[in-house]
Amino acid sequence: MALLEFLKLVLPAEGLKCVAIFEGKRVKHRFTPSFEEMAQIIQTADVAGHTVYHACASYATADNRKATNVLAVKALWADVDFGAEHHARPSKYADAQEAAEAVLLFCRKRSLPRPVF
Repeated sequence: MALLEFLKLVLPAEGLKCVAIFEGKRVKHRFTPSFEEMAQIIQTADVAGHTVYHACASYATADNRKATNVLAVKALWADVDFGAEHHARPSKYADAQEAAEAVLLFCRKRSLPRPVF
């Protein structure tokens, strides 16, 4: 799935979208109303070698990413950890495959739609 398609799938159209760019120990937040500009910001930062995250909500203003500034959400999201080398405590899942299988089983048992990974 292409980046732009993914962003449109998981983020609301209304409001400002936020990209967090990690530049060393500094985190820079970039807000934009446009999916296209958001994708460009992400790609540019990635090519520059920065770690990049996108916020999972849209925001009313570019002031901050606090809950009180959230305008809308479109998707239910979860962070499932795996492996031991990057975590303070051991994970239940040895690798990405094992974690993904557990998520799929969870969704089937609870009649939830198939997730996007």
